[in-house]
Amino acid sequence: GGLAAHFLRRSRATRDRSHVVGLAVNIAEDVFADDEFSTRSSPEEAEESLVVELEDEMQAAIIREDFEAAARIRDEIQTNSLGKEVAVLSANRDFLEALSSRDVKRMASLWSKGEHTCCMHAKKRPVHGHSNILESWKTLFRRGRRNVDVSKTTVHLRDTVGRVVSIDEEAHLVMTNLFELTSQGWKLWHHQAGPLDPPEEKPKLHWLARFLPGKLRDMLEEARDRRRTRKFRKELEEKQLMLTRQLFKV
Repeated sequence: GGLAAHFLRRSRATRDRSHVVGLAVNIAEDVFADDEFSTRSSPEEAEESLVVELEDEMQAAIIREDFEAAARIRDEIQTNSLGKEVAVLSANRDFLEALSSRDVKRMASLWSKGEHTCCMHAKKRPVHGHSNILESWKTLFRRGRRNVDVSKTTVHLRDTVGRVVSIDEEAHLVMTNLFELTSQGWKLWHHQAGPLDPPEEKPKLHWLARFLPGKLRDMLEEARDRRRTRKFRKELEEKQLMLTRQLFKV
């Protein structure tokens, strides 16, 4: 009986050790599996990498002036599951490049063919319909090339409609583009451009002086008076010199 009990205890201990070893192996496998997974790219990173690669290919095609290839790559970007925002921004960038290069064919390919399309050039009346809009761009492009320097862009999406607002500070111009998702990708169906107010100027000294403590405000007022006095004296000296020359015909 004692011998049997001894072997039973050893058997249980062996099973316990085996169970512990088995758990350790399982934990190690899980750790290595997690580590291996962490080194793999996430879907978002893979999409971002693909976007960069396609963008580089499209830019190379544009440099070669192979616009058909560039259009195919653009469509691939738009039809891939890269996100609507990236596709809309890509379509808007094509618009800006067509505008800068004054390329009528590229501009025509960006617009939707529907009669609901509308284009409003700066200080111009609205133009409706694809053919009429294309003629308006031809007229605009005859004025020559102009670099488009967009300093700020915002994008907003809702279902199958995307809105992009671009600001060109140098030209004092703001542009709003509306895109719609079609079977051929994102197409432009509304464009509106208008003048942009210049940036606000820095507050002038006399305006700031109203908000300063009394002592400092008085000092600024005195400085302004001295500048006015110097300016007055200079003007007076110039007038005296002019009169002297007239009197003595110097």
